[in-house]
Amino acid sequence: MKNLKTTLLAFALLFSVNALMAQEKYDYVVITFSPITGILAISTNGTDFVQSRANKGEIQHAYDVSNALNQVNKLEHEGWELFNTGTTGGSFTYVFFMRRKEQ
Repeated sequence: MKNLKTTLLAFALLFSVNALMAQEKYDYVVITFSPITGILAISTNGTDFVQSRANKGEIQHAYDVSNALNQVNKLEHEGWELFNTGTTGGSFTYVFFMRRKEQ
């Protein structure tokens, strides 16, 4: 009985180690956009940060996220995958989470 428990524990440990080693690594990008302020911010892997402001007249409405969607489309063509989106409480700030396999 003791050998069976030891064997099962060894298989469980081996399976856990293999599962951890098989996990894929990703690079991440977070795009944040506020149509109210016109600010588009892009953070890549927590190391690079770029911020820009839309010109007057580019944003048609508080719900116009065209600037952010253009950036999302550009990054998708570069191999990034959109995997989540969100908004922040009441301030019309939109967040797009993207990733791609580590290169």
